[in-house]
Amino acid sequence: MLGTNAELRNLLHRIERETQQREIEILRAEEIDDAVAARLRELRDIRRLLHRVLANRQQEAAKPVVDFALWLHGAGALYDKAPAARHAAAAQPTPSRPPAAR
Repeated sequence: MLGTNAELRNLLHRIERETQQREIEILRAEEIDDAVAARLRELRDIRRLLHRVLANRQQEAAKPVVDFALWLHGAGALYDKAPAARHAAAAQPTPSRPPAAR
């Protein structure tokens, strides 16, 4: 399971702090370290992903009938083509979804 919204917001806060630290490192450095720049790109991708998941969860939760599978994965936000999304989705088991009732 991906976690509660509070856990995702906590993770988002930690990602934002680390992003700021990496930005400061780049600003202070005489040369841009490729590893730091790559990590910064990854952190920004993860930050965008978490924002999207939380926004989509909020939108899904506002509906009269909530589809838990859509809510859990942020209505597909984890399955877009961003590298961070693929990484985050691969790290989590995907629950099987029961077939729709006929």
